[in-house]
Amino acid sequence: MEETDAVLYAVARDNEVELLAASMSEFPEHLLAAARASVGSSEPYAKWQLAEVLTKNIPDEAHVILEALSSDDDEYVRRRVLLLLGRLRSPLIEGLVDRAWETGDEYQRIAALHALHDAGSARLQDFLSRAEADGRQYLVENARNLRGS
Repeated sequence: MEETDAVLYAVARDNEVELLAASMSEFPEHLLAAARASVGSSEPYAKWQLAEVLTKNIPDEAHVILEALSSDDDEYVRRRVLLLLGRLRSPLIEGLVDRAWETGDEYQRIAALHALHDAGSARLQDFLSRAEADGRQYLVENARNLRGS
């Protein structure tokens, strides 16, 4: 376990360049093990990086880990996971989008819009209208950009 903790610590500290997490894609079994271990860890920067690499490289295995991370204590982890689940077109995003929206956090709401867009959700238009009515600059800009795409 000490080795796993050391790997997660190193991955977390490499969050600017993300080389360690990316290099793990060459060893899928190690990537999967590290991603699973990250769920219970106290390293949020390792969680989202490993989730990202896992989603790109082993999407079938990613869903279970993303589901576990969708309730993480860290807001940024939850936001990144929502975006990843949208890319996977996961049925989980419908409930997670509502939860993200209810936080009132502008960046959670932006992530909700992008997740709905990436998933091809029929609910996107409703949420784009909600975003425009919210009025906050970045939320409105993202809504308008997504309407145009």
